[in-house]
Amino acid sequence: MIDRPAATGPARPLAVGELLDAAVKLVTRSFLPLVIVTLVVSAPIELIRGVVTAATTDFCRGPGCEDAFGAVTTFTYTDDTAYFSGQAVIIMLSVIQFVVVQIACFRIVAEGYLGRSAGPGESMRFALTRGRSTLWLGLLLVLSLLVGFLLLIVPGVWLAVSFSVAIPVLLVERLGGAQALRRSFDLVKGRWWPTLGRVAAAYLLIAVAAAVIGFLLAIPILLLVEEASYGGLILTGLINLVATVVTTPFLAAVTVLIYFDLRIRKEGFDPALLAERMGGEDATSTVAAPRQGVETDAFGNLGVAPAPAASTSVRSPPSVDWGPPRADPEASRSQTDPGLPGENDAPEPPAPDLGGWAPPRPGGDREP
Repeated sequence: MIDRPAATGPARPLAVGELLDAAVKLVTRSFLPLVIVTLVVSAPIELIRGVVTAATTDFCRGPGCEDAFGAVTTFTYTDDTAYFSGQAVIIMLSVIQFVVVQIACFRIVAEGYLGRSAGPGESMRFALTRGRSTLWLGLLLVLSLLVGFLLLIVPGVWLAVSFSVAIPVLLVERLGGAQALRRSFDLVKGRWWPTLGRVAAAYLLIAVAAAVIGFLLAIPILLLVEEASYGGLILTGLINLVATVVTTPFLAAVTVLIYFDLRIRKEGFDPALLAERMGGEDATSTVAAPRQGVETDAFGNLGVAPAPAASTSVRSPPSVDWGPPRADPEASRSQTDPGLPGENDAPEPPAPDLGGWAPPRPGGDREP
């Protein structure tokens, strides 16, 4: 579980180190399902890549085996058309592999982000539902990045970073391929350099991991088989497959976290809305409650504070046996009726003792 699971409180922006650490923990938490979906997608594509390579190239042994750039190679070719057509197929397969594996891993990573879990089958079904849009997005990415890199590399890097969260956009916001690219561009706009730093740090870690895996697994190739052979080609494919299984889920986790981080920073995105869109039991109880008094749309965009609803309740008519409340007769009489003289008066104090004296009678004493 990541340090800041959605179940523990509202989401907050993450620094570079926090984001990478969260990605590692997401991958380790769901490592087996991620390995399964990556193998299901990558193994057939890696097999096709090996077949295309074997069909369009020849093995080269001994001195003088160099490619067009002067680097030592184990493959050479004589038919330019077949070779470059095969390389185009390999590039397309690599892009499709990258996009499909990212989508297959997305469901598992996103559920882990929400503090839940998802199986490989559920993740693959989720990926298949977006198959057409996924292929269209992959084609657009290839064409745009190819044009960008042909323009002296710098535009290609700029476009690659600007389109770096197109896949999460495609899946979370359910947009089409071109719309996902535009949406990714808008999210990264104003945060291009920080996004570049996060992507570069992720790829640096991936490069180190791939180099270590390649070095450790290349030893059997050097000891057991010749590299310029079908056995060497098979072992090279296995090395690529292992590296893909280890590194691609991590890149998917980083991409998802960058997407959420951009939306949290720029739009105040609440992961609770993602849980509701993705479904599952207790979707909203596993994440932070939405902000009180603030309306959001289906994607978490903040709206205006809702106005207090007008009262529409209607008082029901009285029943047939209804009557006014009865008053206490004694209390009502003491408050409204003075009663008889002296009835409600306080007792008078006793007359003082005057020693037999009495006041004179009115009119005085008269003689008979």
